[in-house]
Amino acid sequence: MTPQEFDVIRAAIKSAYPTFNIMPDRYSIQLWYRMLGDIDFKICETALQELIATQTYPPQIAEIRANVRIIHRHK
Repeated sequence: MTPQEFDVIRAAIKSAYPTFNIMPDRYSIQLWYRMLGDIDFKICETALQELIATQTYPPQIAEIRANVRIIHRHK
């Protein structure tokens, strides 16, 4: 995914969980992008949407990647 696409992912997480201090600085943003940047944007977005719809707390990087693996298996 491109940095611009990642901005959409980041904005979705921050919007869905506004009371949590997620990616508060450029270093944490860079880390999240390094850990998720290899994932296709649409698949990452789908995985994130499923987590947002079912989780009270913000997803961790590992949870997003786990959901991506599940989506890949069902293709």
